Amino acid sequence: MIVLTLAVLVVLFCCSAFFSSSESALFSLDPLQIHKIREKHPRAADRIEKSLSMPTRLLSAILVGNTLVNVVISALGYALVEDLLPARGVAVAIPTMTILLLIFGEISPKRLALHRPETLAVLYATPLTLYTRLMTPAVYALGWIAHLLDRWLTPAPRLTEDEFLTALDESEQHGVLDKEKRGIVDGIVRLEGLTAGDVMTPRVDLVAVDEDDPIGEIAAVARKARFKFVPVYKETPDGIQGFLDVRRFLLAGAEDLEEALIPPMFVPQSTPLNKLMVTLQTRNRRAVCVVDEFGGTAGIVTQGDVMEEIIKEDQIGDGADRVSIDNLGEGRWRVGGDTSIEELNAELDFELKAENASRIGGWVSERLERIPRRGDIIAMPDCRVTVCAVRHRRVTSVIVESTLERT
Repeated sequence: MIVLTLAVLVVLFCCSAFFSSSESALFSLDPLQIHKIREKHPRAADRIEKSLSMPTRLLSAILVGNTLVNVVISALGYALVEDLLPARGVAVAIPTMTILLLIFGEISPKRLALHRPETLAVLYATPLTLYTRLMTPAVYALGWIAHLLDRWLTPAPRLTEDEFLTALDESEQHGVLDKEKRGIVDGIVRLEGLTAGDVMTPRVDLVAVDEDDPIGEIAAVARKARFKFVPVYKETPDGIQGFLDVRRFLLAGAEDLEEALIPPMFVPQSTPLNKLMVTLQTRNRRAVCVVDEFGGTAGIVTQGDVMEEIIKEDQIGDGADRVSIDNLGEGRWRVGGDTSIEELNAELDFELKAENASRIGGWVSERLERIPRRGDIIAMPDCRVTVCAVRHRRVTSVIVESTLERT
């Protein structure tokens, strides 16, 4: 019985060596070595290339076979030692079988395979192909289980912001993205840090009509307006009923308000601009009404407003005048009052902050704690802000001067 067990162990150690060396031999082959094999053993080369064309299947089959063989070796080794040395099987079998497996089942076969990969690959090509076919059902079953575990336990791979920006830089350097396309991609990325409140046309600047106004007055406002869409309200601007499609209204003879009225859609000021862009596209909306924390109308955002943040043009879409940051030289910039504080900080590398304002005009009012006047100056650690223009008690333009030396 002991002799038979020893014989079986020798065979199993040979099988373990076969699996370990076949893995190292096949996966260490390069195209040149396969070409050499093909010159002398074309059929073996075909089998090798076919096996390597499905590396996951091949590796899974080898690992399954190697694991099963090693488990049986460990069990038989324990049984043999327990027969020879009763009550000492665990203490003797575990270290003994571990050392034997490492030497004869792993290290030696792999070293041999790395020194003679072509010879062993030719020798193993036929038996390994037959074995892989035999193990196909088991490999597929285990692969299916592993796939389920991956879905439950492995988080979906995501690029970090630094990795994404590095990929953009590499793409631009290698000519995959030109300067214009890179600018558009940067604009789309920039949307994530902006909200609807940052780009909306504020309520005080809205050109809107009351649905109860005479149709002639509505038509006059529509012709005079420089917008494609005009908000329509009932009694007060807080009661937005929809958006007047100016083009459709005027082409239809400016007679039927209802036919040219687009149902309203409302979003809070804090809505991220990237999500708002998706919403506008999926729901086929051209404009939305932005509401404040009390549910009142804060302003409107159109597709043109969002697109402008992407391509950074002065006028697009609705033709509305938009914010600007103009470099005057020598560390001075003219900034529109509607420019968002976040955009100003990003463009000029300042650290302006406000608790209750998102735009530079509101920031000025908050710092002064009164209605701003032309010529007002606010000194900060890194810059000085001078009010240039005020209209209807709103700051429309400021001069920002850096007080730090910049390289």
